Amino acid sequence: MTQIYETMVLLDNDVVRMDWKKAKSIVMDTVTKYDGTLKSCRRWDERRLAYPMNRKNRATFYLTYHEIPSDNIPAFRRDLELNERDRKSTRLNSSHWNNL
Repeated sequence: MTQIYETMVLLDNDVVRMDWKKAKSIVMDTVTKYDGTLKSCRRWDERRLAYPMNRKNRATFYLTYHEIPSDNIPAFRRDLELNERDRKSTRLNSSHWNNL
């Protein structure tokens, strides 16, 4: 079953400053790798973190809405978690998005 998910990814600012397209492709390529389709994606903001992550105090927040088969979610999560340029990510089931 395919559902729409909301994913907020914290990207490493060093990667974002070097090449925004490369940083953006970290998330976009991971979604397409697991048979997903992007509905919406945007750079949200660069913010100070509540606590340091890998000795970094700031990160760029990247928000995506994507459709992905439910069977592929565990592998998708693992792939994002193992990516060194991705600081942290959060996924939510966005069933309310269909009503917009």
